[in-house]
Amino acid sequence: MLAVAVMLTFTGCAQKQSEASRLSPSHSVTLPKALKEISALQWMSNDVLACLEDENGIIYHINPSSGAILDQFPFDDPGDYEGITFHQGSYYVLKSNGNILKVKGKNTSLFKFKKNKDFDFEGLCFDPVTNNLLVACKTHGDKDKDDNLFIYSFSLADNEYSEEPFLKLKKKKVHPDFKASAIARHPLGDLYVLSGPARLLLILSPANEVKQLLKLDKETYPQAEGLTFSPTGEMYIANEKNKTGPSLLTFPAR
Repeated sequence: MLAVAVMLTFTGCAQKQSEASRLSPSHSVTLPKALKEISALQWMSNDVLACLEDENGIIYHINPSSGAILDQFPFDDPGDYEGITFHQGSYYVLKSNGNILKVKGKNTSLFKFKKNKDFDFEGLCFDPVTNNLLVACKTHGDKDKDDNLFIYSFSLADNEYSEEPFLKLKKKKVHPDFKASAIARHPLGDLYVLSGPARLLLILSPANEVKQLLKLDKETYPQAEGLTFSPTGEMYIANEKNKTGPSLLTFPAR
């Protein structure tokens, strides 16, 4: 758990708590204009984060202290790219339609999401607990089911989605406007799901039970879209362009 003060608000949940405070970064930098539509983050080392912006098929490496672009790697045509993770020498990139690209060097493989086209996805991470990828659904393809938060599992052994969702959670237990924009597994096991539009950060236990809902303030988190952790628990959140440009926030580990 991060050593920071938070506001806890469990809407429609038995564990109702309230604590007036805020989740504050220890470091913040403005990112280059090329990353104005930054949509995803992945920790690579203490000096390097990988990231995407959601219009071009380019993986960027940035310095988390300065925000400077260190390198960039084109991998595909322009599209709507919403998630990135790295595992065993390969990047995995999520498109908003649920399709996943495996990028290894100059080779790219495409794995399709086979359900209907009305789904919208905005979060991807490698999950060491299940050894699969977790994919956060922003909007479910069936409007009758969109009152739930869905997280799907993508098998790295079979290169396909599991038929049943990894997690299905009634939004009324969290917040009715919760729409996932990023997902990451904390090294101690908790699962973090960010909702940029609602300015909320949901923390689930390893058993997928709601632990906390962190309220994010508008000034610091105008449009939070990227989330990742270092192996020692430092957290990074990226915001798309706002009045002062795109930004990267760093939070210390506990």
